[in-house]
Amino acid sequence: MPLPHHPQPHPVVRRGRRAVAAALGLALAATVAVGCSSDSDGAPSAADRSSSVQGMLRLVPDVRANRDYVVVSLYAKATEAAGLRALTSKDLRDEQLERLLKLTNDVETGTGVAPGPIAAGNRVSETYGRLGFKPGDVAAEVTAGRPPSETDVAVGSFRTDRVLDLAADVDGAERRKVDGVEVVSWLDDMRVDTDLDTPIGPLRGQAGRVALPADGVLAYTRADAPMEQVVETVADDHISLAEDDELASLAKSLDRAEVHSAFLSGEPPTGGGRQRPGDADRGAPALEPYIAFATGAALRGGKRQLVVVLLHGTVDAAKANVDRLQAVVDDGDSTVSGQPWKTLLRKPHISRDGRKLVATFEVGNPALWSRIVFSQDTLLATS
Repeated sequence: MPLPHHPQPHPVVRRGRRAVAAALGLALAATVAVGCSSDSDGAPSAADRSSSVQGMLRLVPDVRANRDYVVVSLYAKATEAAGLRALTSKDLRDEQLERLLKLTNDVETGTGVAPGPIAAGNRVSETYGRLGFKPGDVAAEVTAGRPPSETDVAVGSFRTDRVLDLAADVDGAERRKVDGVEVVSWLDDMRVDTDLDTPIGPLRGQAGRVALPADGVLAYTRADAPMEQVVETVADDHISLAEDDELASLAKSLDRAEVHSAFLSGEPPTGGGRQRPGDADRGAPALEPYIAFATGAALRGGKRQLVVVLLHGTVDAAKANVDRLQAVVDDGDSTVSGQPWKTLLRKPHISRDGRKLVATFEVGNPALWSRIVFSQDTLLATS
């Protein structure tokens, strides 16, 4: 699975409304409060869903495209771990944007949370508050599927009528029902019209579908079929990613490690995930192939941690990679920074659970969990 480029958090926090919005446009993390009640039918509450990777996977349809690329951002959990005050819609714009940068990039409190188009995204200066909620109202978000066909689902405090009415203000927007859930749509599937002012999405003028399929759950897609699948999944009429054996196993380990941000894939990486030509001749260490993987970020006891989970086809491969990953850390170099891994990854703890390898490292850079994946670094390269 070739891994796409993904922008990394900006290293400098700049002051001023325009400067803050610009910095957030490069890379943004949202910090939030959870204020949602249980669903009336006894289903998990929004707060329950937003507290774990497994909970967020339950909102995403289990289709092949979604399995290969999943980013989970538990904003409220990151906020609590960093010891920061939870924001609400009562906090002003400047406070919201400053806090987002503080959570992302600050030397002391930065957690490296990934941006999401519902909480804010790279167009925050254009879309802030346009759908009637602020970043502080969003507790967690999951993005599944590779751009531009991704599905985004967020959990938080949303006023359904307010969100839908504002979405319907988009020129040419239409309202329809999908299994009893109102969906607001504009433009044909996947179309882009840069002259159209749109209130959400990574690109101005990108086709959109917005719905709230359950209390405290907001979904955004770029086409009709993915939105219909989300509606069915939230209603338990379509299997979710939480029911995929491989992703469920990865998510369980991530939650045990108390991650607040994670990338999961039901396919092993290729391209940047393999050794470069000549690496083997130079004796560069590499891992045995594995069938699924995840990386995550945690903040425990004031220590930033990188979490790696590898699922293998056999127990023997998992056993071999316990030693091989340690060798990569001891003897390998990052091709992104040029630094030895042993200077970037401190206090390694690498263990095996059946066919699964779980590793934790103390790190200085909270964004390593995403950089390893999206910059195609060599930590998890296979031979």
